Amino acid sequence: MIDVPPSVLHYALDPDVTLAVELLLDGDDTATIAKLRWPDLPSYYRAWLAAQQTCAEHALFLEQLWNAVWREVPKPWQERLPGDPIREDMAIDPASVFEYGCFSRSFERPGYLLELGVTLERGGRVQLGVGLWDEDDNDLLDAAQLPEWEQEESESDYFYTQQMIMPLAERVDPGAFAKWANGAWNAVTAAMTADG
Repeated sequence: MIDVPPSVLHYALDPDVTLAVELLLDGDDTATIAKLRWPDLPSYYRAWLAAQQTCAEHALFLEQLWNAVWREVPKPWQERLPGDPIREDMAIDPASVFEYGCFSRSFERPGYLLELGVTLERGGRVQLGVGLWDEDDNDLLDAAQLPEWEQEESESDYFYTQQMIMPLAERVDPGAFAKWANGAWNAVTAAMTADG
């Protein structure tokens, strides 16, 4: 079981906390500071610090969940460096993980690129993600291989699980994701076999 940090739980499940954290993290405090009175300043600083902590704990939680769900990626897949994601929106700095709600890791082997992810959406929806491309950037996965997944509506051709695997709670059981992770690996294997 993985403990969900209280800051992440409140952020994901309480719309008021979600709004407050996102306002504090949007980077433009000018309007907020202009409205403050001197006695309000300590509260503002504490709220800003809590928002930063939520951002960092969000990234830590997703990284921990990723490790528990996807575990070790088999050889001959080689990890790409953390600073070298396949897609720019999959950077692993806390601000990017928080902004996109996704932690992913990229892998490569001759002729192929693979990306495996976990996401946490507002409302506590936890999902898995997978993408597989050849060396010419052609998507190799299709809906027939992943019938219970949906393709992202962008140029990336990334697939996410369609339904909530489990509701976010104080503790998350990584075992609940095994069926989905195994299905993704089966789809990756089938796509590479068909391509090869």
